[in-house]
Amino acid sequence: MSAPAAWQLSARITRWCVVVGTSFVALLAVIGVVLEHLETQQELDAIVAEELGEMVAAFAASRGAPADFAACATELQASHPDDGMAWRVWRDGDGSVWSSLGRAQLVTQLPETRALAPALDNNSRWRTTALTPEFTVGLLLEGGREVASERQFLSVALATVACAAGMSFLAGRILGRRIGGVLREIASETRAGHTTAVAALPTELGEVVLALNEGLARIRGESDQARLLASGLAHELRSPLQNLLLQAEVVLLRERDPAEYRGALARQIVELQELIRAVDNLVTLCAPPEARRARHGERFDLAAEIGLRLRGEEERARRANVALVRLLPASLSMRGDRESLMLALRNLVANALDWSPAGGRVEVRIGSDDNGVHLQVDDQGPGVPEAERARVFLPFERGPARPDGRVGYGLGLALVRTVVELHQGTVRVTSSPLGGASFRLEIPHPPGEALRE
Repeated sequence: MSAPAAWQLSARITRWCVVVGTSFVALLAVIGVVLEHLETQQELDAIVAEELGEMVAAFAASRGAPADFAACATELQASHPDDGMAWRVWRDGDGSVWSSLGRAQLVTQLPETRALAPALDNNSRWRTTALTPEFTVGLLLEGGREVASERQFLSVALATVACAAGMSFLAGRILGRRIGGVLREIASETRAGHTTAVAALPTELGEVVLALNEGLARIRGESDQARLLASGLAHELRSPLQNLLLQAEVVLLRERDPAEYRGALARQIVELQELIRAVDNLVTLCAPPEARRARHGERFDLAAEIGLRLRGEEERARRANVALVRLLPASLSMRGDRESLMLALRNLVANALDWSPAGGRVEVRIGSDDNGVHLQVDDQGPGVPEAERARVFLPFERGPARPDGRVGYGLGLALVRTVVELHQGTVRVTSSPLGGASFRLEIPHPPGEALRE
């Protein structure tokens, strides 16, 4: 199947402007010409009737001689110099011609008997009437001024249609070029990756540009997510994996006692847990928004989920000699994305454990009110300086080394912000009453739904 032929918007706009503009003016011109023609015909009929009436009246006031009839005919012709007239009078007794007067070319067209009629066109009229009881008169009228006026109107109408066609063509070309120029400008800015302003555009083009900008924003977002995933996998995960491999090779260089093997395995388990959490964060960060929104309709018990999901963190806190305290209600029902919320909470708890000193305390508390659900994690670490509180939620934003000397991947808090924003909520970090950092998540109830503890 062959591809459709290419076409230009400006050419079609010009064509349609010519067709529509010319057709409209031509329709008005046709109506005007028809009305002018009807008026001309009516005027010719009126002139014939009027002239016959004047002839009957004038001849009745005369002596009734042929010379008097000729004088009346001359006078009537003088009153309508632009119209041609030819008169013929018959005797009623024998039907013979009594008199014939008028313009020579018209007299030749007069019938010999009153029962006949001359050949007529739209510009001529023929009518007979009783001149006296003994005579019948007939008048052949050829329109002059009226017909000329009709023809002049037709010429003006044709000229108007031609002018309308030219003006429509010119307007179509100008409009087509302006629209084409705007579209080319939009295309140029789109190719350059810029967002087109819609304030100065027509409403229709503005809607197209808005849709285009939204599509470009989605494409940029997906591209950023793809770059984020590629960057994380290529740069952030390669080094830890190489460290794990190096540690395993070092351990195997010579025979060691079981305690050394257990210590090496314990360190590698910690590293692997960090890697798994980093991979989970990357996958969640880079998942399409549509896929994450599809899980927002799930209702679950937040308190029960926290009790199940923090067991790994509790074991880690035990090994680090940090008290992990859960201040939870018996149950707290909410609607949202269970997996991403639990991953965000585990990131906050893991972050608090990383910065808490031995013998410290980490508190996890949740609650709800009329506005929504809130979740808070407090620790006794060094806290977050106020100047850095906005940056800690950026992807790959790494802070100083932790107390154990390790540096994070810069993904955990970025994932927390992404998840909270996806639920139309907010997250902020402040100083904790325990002396360290306090991270608070506030997630509103879905519209039209009141959730209670």
